[in-house]
Amino acid sequence: MGNAYLEAKIDYIRVSFKTHDLDKILQQVLHIRKEYMLHSEVARMSYVGMYQIDNIHCYYAAPSDDAKGILIQMSGQGCRQFEGFLEARGKTWFDFLKDCTKHGGQFPRLDIAIDDTKTYLDINKLIVKCIKNEVVTRFSKFNTNSGGRFGKIDAEPTGSTLYLGSKKSDIFFRFYEKNYEQAEKLKIDVAEFGAWNRYELAMMDDRAYEAVKLLIRTEDMSLVGRGILNNYVCFVNWKKDANKYRAQTYRDWERFLNGATKMPLTVEAEREFYQKSMNWLRNSASNTMKMVQEIDKIRGTNDLDEMIAEAELKPRQEHMMDIFLNDIKDMVI
Repeated sequence: MGNAYLEAKIDYIRVSFKTHDLDKILQQVLHIRKEYMLHSEVARMSYVGMYQIDNIHCYYAAPSDDAKGILIQMSGQGCRQFEGFLEARGKTWFDFLKDCTKHGGQFPRLDIAIDDTKTYLDINKLIVKCIKNEVVTRFSKFNTNSGGRFGKIDAEPTGSTLYLGSKKSDIFFRFYEKNYEQAEKLKIDVAEFGAWNRYELAMMDDRAYEAVKLLIRTEDMSLVGRGILNNYVCFVNWKKDANKYRAQTYRDWERFLNGATKMPLTVEAEREFYQKSMNWLRNSASNTMKMVQEIDKIRGTNDLDEMIAEAELKPRQEHMMDIFLNDIKDMVI
């Protein structure tokens, strides 16, 4: 169930492997010859070195750091560059994702972008619907960004953006007018791009892995992207005195989805309890912990270890730990 004028693509990806066998990952996952990659010793994200071809990066950790292993990272430009390597082998992103999972890859981040050159959706109208609360969604917040430039006679718009969800959560959407962004970037008239919206889905950790499984199963990136959007958001025509959950779906949203059924990114229950705390730790405290750890290494102190040793778990945290460490099958009757 495809839509004309819609093109979906992977626009950012991180894949981690709990191995130090760099040659194996380069040969059997990336399928890029090592001798063509630039090597540099860089301290980044706790990794000690990197092999790269422009925006295709493969980081490796110190041999003693089994928790880190190897990380493949591609930005949007890196993804477009990697598509050239896939095409040269007669392969697709789905083949790459299969290779990743075959070798035990985990997915700290996966972004899917849907380019809409028909503009099924008017982003400014979606923003108005959010302001009027005409949205049924799993998210608790939204943000917007609109701008312009003062002209000789009238102000010129520079595009609008709608953010759904929190950037610190494990799933987050961004809808924006890509034509304005590109016109601003390249300093040319927006009319040269024509109509062009982009709808981005950013997924982290377990949500990203569930999305990967959907992509491998369906081999239809647009369908999966629209199915995930449908599961998290529905714009409706709602009158305040009526039941919003029974309101009619906004026609433009329905046309955009084009029959794509809801695709939940279901995470195992015991991991979900634990993951929320991990997300908080990663987003709010990991930088400070890393700083203290580095100071400990330089000064020969053990401040971080001592803080952890002296910390006392609250009953709720002990309960969460029990849930995470036990098989969920043992918890049901």
